[in-house]
Amino acid sequence: MVFVPQTHSLSDIARAYYANSLTPKTSHPTNLHNLFRLYKINPQDVEKIEPVSSIPERLNTFETDIAETRNDSIIQEFLDDADVSIYTDGSKIDAEGVGTSAVMFKKGHILPSSKLRYHLGHKSQHFSNEAEAVGLLLGHKARDGTDLTLIKISWISAHSDVQENEMADGEAKLAAMGKTSMTDMLPHFLRQPLPKNTSAMKQEFHKCLKDRWKTRWKNSPRHDKFSRIDDQFPMSNFNKAKDNLTRKQASLIV
Repeated sequence: MVFVPQTHSLSDIARAYYANSLTPKTSHPTNLHNLFRLYKINPQDVEKIEPVSSIPERLNTFETDIAETRNDSIIQEFLDDADVSIYTDGSKIDAEGVGTSAVMFKKGHILPSSKLRYHLGHKSQHFSNEAEAVGLLLGHKARDGTDLTLIKISWISAHSDVQENEMADGEAKLAAMGKTSMTDMLPHFLRQPLPKNTSAMKQEFHKCLKDRWKTRWKNSPRHDKFSRIDDQFPMSNFNKAKDNLTRKQASLIV
């Protein structure tokens, strides 16, 4: 409910239930009241998944060229003769967060003519693929004032000794540590915190739930007794090994 667009009929209901969870006004809370009270997820902070439609006849203003192998990508980069090249990269640092960057070079210049960084937020709220998408927005902003008649998006293998790409990687790591470019240099859409990624939030919730279970299990009096039989409970190795067995075969083993 929290990630439906504002045009959805459930959007107003979700916001109302969240507001009520902050200052309860009902003596008979429903399940939704209890869910919002327990999880404390503000619908305003979560990304909205909008339905997307496109016109089939619409022509792209860019072309993509994805090399099949690492070596092919390095060769394509070496042979590229574009007047302007923009390198983007995303980075996730466990202790810090998620960041992205864009660095623009003009033909014949060793130093970049412009570069931008953006810190998306904590790793529990964003994924690296978001950083890659935001990097394209930064790349578009970095070319402000530069007339580009043809745009080609290409993939370059990481750590391939391409100096410009390595610079973008370094800038992305700085962004992941929270070092964002000045606000007035960023696209308007990025001048405020990005909504939280729903998939990242679900992943973090399941991780926390699993950690809580492990703590409770280790403190349980059954833990020491069961460890004498199998110290790898909940028997993850066994579960993986029996995945290819039929129910009858698995029951015989158990």
